Amino acid sequence: MKTEEIVSELEKLAPLSIQESWDNSGLQIKSHDENIKSIALTLDITIDSLNFAKENNCNLIISHHPLFFSKFKNLSIDSYIGKIIKECFDSKINIVSFHTNIDAANGGLADFVSKKLELKNITSLEKKNIKKFKIVTFIPEDYLEKFLQYFIDKEVSIIGNYKACSFYNSGKGTFYPMANSSPFIGEKEQLNKIPEYKLEFYANELELGNIIKEIYKLHPYEMPAIDVFQNFFNGNNNKIGFGRGGFLKSEMNFEKFLEFLSKKLNIKNLRYVKINNNKIKKIAICPGSGMSLIEEVKKFSPDVYITGDMKYHEAFMIKEQKLFNLVDIGHFESEIFFVELMNDYLKNKVDLPIFIYNQKSVFEYF
Repeated sequence: MKTEEIVSELEKLAPLSIQESWDNSGLQIKSHDENIKSIALTLDITIDSLNFAKENNCNLIISHHPLFFSKFKNLSIDSYIGKIIKECFDSKINIVSFHTNIDAANGGLADFVSKKLELKNITSLEKKNIKKFKIVTFIPEDYLEKFLQYFIDKEVSIIGNYKACSFYNSGKGTFYPMANSSPFIGEKEQLNKIPEYKLEFYANELELGNIIKEIYKLHPYEMPAIDVFQNFFNGNNNKIGFGRGGFLKSEMNFEKFLEFLSKKLNIKNLRYVKINNNKIKKIAICPGSGMSLIEEVKKFSPDVYITGDMKYHEAFMIKEQKLFNLVDIGHFESEIFFVELMNDYLKNKVDLPIFIYNQKSVFEYF
């Protein structure tokens, strides 16, 4: 199995198209084009995680945080990044990162942590605007039912509560196969007029890439014609975006909730801002740095907001306005579940050994 095939499987969970514009998720380093022998999972790319990969014969590392965020003006082999790049090429290790796309994805990191807290009625705090497209292709008449069955089986072209929504009409396609062609139908070096169906159906940006790949697999033609048009109307998705809101199975007081949170996420140190003594039931959570999501959290109006990297002045204003309780579980502590999520997902998708690097936080506590 190649690196690109594994990335394609991961994109079914977290399409690269939904990453933030400033992010750099996806392939970081491709030092070889060989089959993957085994995979190492880590939060960050470090010299230690590279050594771990080598010890376990892993030639692919999947990390949460990208190795590269900004453009280089120069690169030295003596720099930290330079040493990592050299080690990857010397040891034939590829690196792939899934960052803000896995944060925002339906079934991604935010959902994974929410389910660890056993939240119910989970929804996205941020509602990402998802682009919609119309796909048009031309197929031989005998292949219509095969395409329509694919739409049904894979739940393609969904409009509201209806799947397999498409339109087709008949006509004739013309083509002139040149001498070096391998036509599925028709004769070489003459103009062919073949009965075909023009087939139109819908896709959103999350599924577009995989659907086009499937069209090439289903289509009998050597060079199928595929047109993609973006629709004028896009749509929000209440399951895709940063942060999650949900409800505990049963309400509890704030101190009991802190104990519950510490136990469920295995976190010893919790930093918090207590606003009131109300019972805790309605929860908002954003792994990583979630203070930029405050406006969306306000709209959800939780009893408590859980995130990391809480800044003093932001927390101060929330307390002064008596908006909601805050709990800072730490950036590392909230995102380390990435490796568990990736392991759970990939073990059902790839027949390869998977190893988890047991990374520790850079912070220690006295």
